[in-house]
Amino acid sequence: MRTLTILFCGSVLVAGVLGGPSASASTNRESIEIRVPEHRRSSRSSSSVSGRRHEMRVFESEEGTPMLTNRPEKYRNQPGLVEVELDYDPIVVPDRLRRLSQRDRHSASDLADLVSHYCRQYVLDEALVFAIIRVESDFDPRAVSPAGARGLMQLMPATAEEMGVSSIFDTAQNIAGGTQYLARMLELFDDDLRLALAAYNAGPATVRQYGGVPPFRETQNYIRLVKQYADLYEREGIDGLDVSPGTTGLAHQEREAPEDSTFTVHFHSGLSQIADSVAEKDTYYHLEYRGRTIPVRKDLVSRIEEPA
Repeated sequence: MRTLTILFCGSVLVAGVLGGPSASASTNRESIEIRVPEHRRSSRSSSSVSGRRHEMRVFESEEGTPMLTNRPEKYRNQPGLVEVELDYDPIVVPDRLRRLSQRDRHSASDLADLVSHYCRQYVLDEALVFAIIRVESDFDPRAVSPAGARGLMQLMPATAEEMGVSSIFDTAQNIAGGTQYLARMLELFDDDLRLALAAYNAGPATVRQYGGVPPFRETQNYIRLVKQYADLYEREGIDGLDVSPGTTGLAHQEREAPEDSTFTVHFHSGLSQIADSVAEKDTYYHLEYRGRTIPVRKDLVSRIEEPA
């Protein structure tokens, strides 16, 4: 185990690390620490991707509020702010996988090629990723949840925007974004699978708020089902697995319709996301929906539609 003073991008991870007070934040203002297992750290270092987007920096206030900016000179000399180095992997889809991703229907072998590629990149277990896809969307690449999560791995639009996913329903990009986000959650929670899965479902800030798995029935069932399917796929493999789009994933469950009091956040990409509240914090909007908070950079938002 090794302690690194590095932050990985992806909206929810930034919020999870910096979004609220923590022991490290209150006792040591000089660094933000993430414990990353050695095997994960080594793999990520060796698989660094060139061609990163414009360089961004994160500054943390004494209250633990994250501020992401491409104008670091504006904040470096302000008292009470600590600069944190930001590193992130852009979404890259090799030509071979791009062609595979564009097929109308995908076999278990097709998905295995896609999942295997990104599991190698992010040091993940393939059975676990297949289990998440099964529970989230039931292999429906066009699935949209009532909360607005989309695709096989059910990426929220704000998270997809932050991670550089340009086409959220593209199978390869969705899996690339979902696996990178899962890897971030495992890094953030010291490879604790239960906490990482809870964060994938409910958001890392929520896990931190409750000091563990939050008391949400959906999240607790989610962890149980993902682990159950991961064990199954580990034992029996995915050869011959029926990956025809089904309707039993979380994305297909009926939930209450959004209330008239919800905001609708529209992104430049054309995607949108609903929120119970929207709070401005420096270069971010913090979108809260049913107890879960997702930060998104203001420059990604085209407009915010207020409740009627």
